[in-house]
Amino acid sequence: MSLWSALLSTYGTIEAASGEVAVNKDSSLDTKRMLSPLFHISLKTRLHVILDERGDLMDMEMDGKDVSVIVPCTQQSLGRSGKNPPPHPLCDKIIYVDSELDTKKHAKYVELLDGWKGQDVKLNAIYTYVTTHSVVEDAVGKGLFQSKQSKTDEKEKWSQASTQMDPKIGVRFSVHTLTDEPDEVWMDRKLQKRWIDYCMQADTSKGIDSLGEPLFRAVSNFPKNIVGVAGNAKLISSNDDKNFTYRGRFNSAQDAMQIDDNTCQKVHAALKWLIGNNGRTIDKQTVVVWAVEDKPTQVVQPSVNTYEALHNFSKIEKSDQINQLDKARTAVDTNYAKRFHNIVRGFADGKKLAGHSKTIVVAIFDAASKGRLSVTYYIELPQYEYLEHIASWHEEAAWPLTYSKKEKKQDSTEKSKAKAKDETKEISYIGAPSFLDIADCAYGPRNKSKKNYKDFCKNTEKQLIEAMFSNGILPRPLAVSAFHRVLRPQSYDDLSVWRHDFEVACSIWKKTLNQNKPEKEQISMALDTRRKDRDYLYGRLLAFADYWESKILAERHIDRPTIAVKLMTTFAERPYSTWNVVCSHMAPYLQSIKSARRFEYENGIDEVTDMFQEHQFEDNSALSPLFLLGYSSQRRALRQRFTKSNESVDNSVEQGE
Repeated sequence: MSLWSALLSTYGTIEAASGEVAVNKDSSLDTKRMLSPLFHISLKTRLHVILDERGDLMDMEMDGKDVSVIVPCTQQSLGRSGKNPPPHPLCDKIIYVDSELDTKKHAKYVELLDGWKGQDVKLNAIYTYVTTHSVVEDAVGKGLFQSKQSKTDEKEKWSQASTQMDPKIGVRFSVHTLTDEPDEVWMDRKLQKRWIDYCMQADTSKGIDSLGEPLFRAVSNFPKNIVGVAGNAKLISSNDDKNFTYRGRFNSAQDAMQIDDNTCQKVHAALKWLIGNNGRTIDKQTVVVWAVEDKPTQVVQPSVNTYEALHNFSKIEKSDQINQLDKARTAVDTNYAKRFHNIVRGFADGKKLAGHSKTIVVAIFDAASKGRLSVTYYIELPQYEYLEHIASWHEEAAWPLTYSKKEKKQDSTEKSKAKAKDETKEISYIGAPSFLDIADCAYGPRNKSKKNYKDFCKNTEKQLIEAMFSNGILPRPLAVSAFHRVLRPQSYDDLSVWRHDFEVACSIWKKTLNQNKPEKEQISMALDTRRKDRDYLYGRLLAFADYWESKILAERHIDRPTIAVKLMTTFAERPYSTWNVVCSHMAPYLQSIKSARRFEYENGIDEVTDMFQEHQFEDNSALSPLFLLGYSSQRRALRQRFTKSNESVDNSVEQGE
């Protein structure tokens, strides 16, 4: 199956929703998420012309912002470009609709409208109006277009206004009738069907097109506006015969590819709908993941973190195991990665596989130039294999992480009950970070509004998707960048952001270091007290100093970075000499605490130091990223141990009381 076959099959699945306008939360219409009917296109309009059945003007309205509507289009106007673009057959820009602005454009518009109006009341009313009135002149009379200078001569006033207003303003029509059909022509399903039937009038079959579908009318001008951020970019184009678009191998564009008009409409309508409903766009790159055979948008997205992935999966699949996970969503340090993988593997058995045999498509589109949209990545997978890839990724990159989830909090008072406030909730879980978290960790806290950041995120997402579904190997430059970023905590304005990035870097390097290693040699999330790698042990040593100093500072209500955090960059470069500085700094703190606590600290340091192999402790060469994992694992183990110890003390006190 190719991209075109997948889109054609998907259109057959979603065809029943054609023409149904999506509604946003604020009740506004969202044409971007709508499946456009065949031979229809989205048009931005501002001027609303209201007529009666005779074609007389009843009213005009000018919107403060663009209103997108779905309007009929021809094969030529669907992807119109150049100096003399053809008109749409009903609603269009004012330069086509007005009888005086451009007589040639208006004549073509009227001719097109006349060709399909027949006896339809609404179409005839619009035809009568546009052939006997000037839209601009009527708008000036309504005070919608104003000239800068006051003129008594109406014609002079109209002329001044027409030069000031934008000729690209879109015009839409409503016609008041006595029928049950909506007055708004862009909402009238009968008009939509009338235009589709007009375009699909029986032609003689010319054989089979390049996609294996019946060929009646070959497309010569392909649709644009597939991706909103690159409106003029076309996925297929053959209108340039001068710069070797197809020359050299073929004599004409038709020799290279022939696609039937109807088939082309279906393919592009399905793709635009998928991008609007399931696409993820960064800069001019769009990632789309969908199920071909059934419920196209109900798929687990590859770019989210493990917590969100399981949440998405729980919406799609229902089972007792998933329901239990959903109830335990607020639990601390829940190992979502492992549970998610177990659930996915459960679907791979023979009984459940039959219900999960859909094909999942992962495609990446990028508009490298204004007029071209390219497919930079494409893969098809059975659903269970797709889920297995995602689950393996989340398990291999699993690390204790935190996730900031924004929720709407309802006020308790009656007066403000309807007003919702954003509340950030910190959730601890074990799993993989999102693609955006990885990009932020590697990019650093620079200006994220600049194009460089968008380009970096775009390239990172593509590389990570390729790693997830194709080769499984994380891009080395990305991992190295993350390592060097988190070694400089002082470059962060907020240390909580640094700690979050540090966790993400550990996730990246755990997956990277375990690549192609036997299971016995792989690094786990838990503290490995038997591992004797020099870099891992030095990470553990620094974690001891960091944890104990932060604990003492907290007891004294002092808020400042520890010496371990301040010297982390130097420590990673020269661990042996820097460790001596850390020990000297810690000495006064140790003298001020109880002997039992001092013994616990010194005993832990001695245990780790004794594990160094001969001459490795004195080795002052730079540390590898394994140092991060040793530091994170040891610090977490200390925090968990003393948290449990405090809980045990509290419980014993309660029992004594």
